[in-house]
Parts: sequence; structure tokens; C-alpha cells
Amino acid sequence: MLKVRVVLLLPEGESIAVRAGYPPEDRLDEADLAAAKWCWQNNRPAGRDADTLPGTRRLFLPIRTGRGAVGVVASTAITPARS
Repeated sequence: MLKVRVVLLLPEGESIAVRAGYPPEDRLDEADLAAAKWCWQNNRPAGRDADTLPGTRRLFLPIRTGRGAVGVVASTAITPARS
């Protein structure tokens, strides 16, 4: 409906790991994982259209509560297939 790819990353030990995503078969490459980890460690946006690591395909945003960051959400637009 919104035509976006979304990945949810949550804490795992000292780092974060993918816990859910749409579409479910979607994967993060090394550059995306680096941006996600930077976002988590610095509690600031990273990736596409951000000031830090703008060369990645996705925008990574910290998920924050009153007690601090609890995870990272990543999104990018789904591009229609060309015929």
C-alpha cells in the first residue's frame, strides 16, 4: 500500500540484527548493515538522504523511547519493475 521496503533491527548483544522486514525475503548488504550499526551506536539517522553514509540504498532511523533508542527502522521506496 505504501510502496516501501521496511526492515526492523533490534538489539542482539552489543550490536543489532534484522528481526522483521517487508518484503520478508529482503536482505541488507554490507553497506546497509554498516549504516544500521552506525545509526544504532550514535542514535542518529544514517544512510540515504542523511548526513552520514548517504551512499546506501536505505534510510536508517533510530527507534526512540523516553529511555533511549530501542532499535532501528530502515526504509526505501519500492521501484516498479520495468517491462
